[in-house]
Amino acid sequence: MSLPTIFSTCRPRADVLAGTVRDDESMADLSRVVNGTAPADYLDPAAFFAKSDATRGMKELLKAVCLRLSGRGGEVSSIIRLGTQYGGGKTHALIAIVHAVRGVESVANLSNFVDPSILPSGAVRIAALDGENADPANGLTLEPGLLAHSLWGEMAYRLAGRAGYERVRQSDEKHTAPGAETIRELFGG
Repeated sequence: MSLPTIFSTCRPRADVLAGTVRDDESMADLSRVVNGTAPADYLDPAAFFAKSDATRGMKELLKAVCLRLSGRGGEVSSIIRLGTQYGGGKTHALIAIVHAVRGVESVANLSNFVDPSILPSGAVRIAALDGENADPANGLTLEPGLLAHSLWGEMAYRLAGRAGYERVRQSDEKHTAPGAETIRELFGG
């Protein structure tokens, strides 16, 4: 007995069949979601989750992060290594986390991805660092007149604005990591 082919069991969306999908609209970009410049399918939580598959990995990651951020779970390390191959859903899962912690009231199918009762209730600061956009030699523009020369400078700015950057300016300019106490300070303890 032969199994059916993907062509006989799956039907592409109408926009795919019509050839109207643009490559830049189908590429997940975490920094553009965080900064509010992503295409609507990624930026709007309802559209994002409607077109996403609730994989086991995504559900487990959402659960671990939401429990930790809501103060109801700590059994998972605060550092989670996403170990999938290229195209394995890492960026997609990170975008799901961004939406989950920013607010997902408009998402009809949210319970397919995460138990709504474990979503964090307070504000969550989000700092997305995109290595592809970093520019250690020339500096990444954070705001007019302010450049980050390391991921440390960019992280400090994303977490605490200009004051955060100023706290690590010397480390950023010298391309050295700030001390653990400074990092704790930036993360608010």
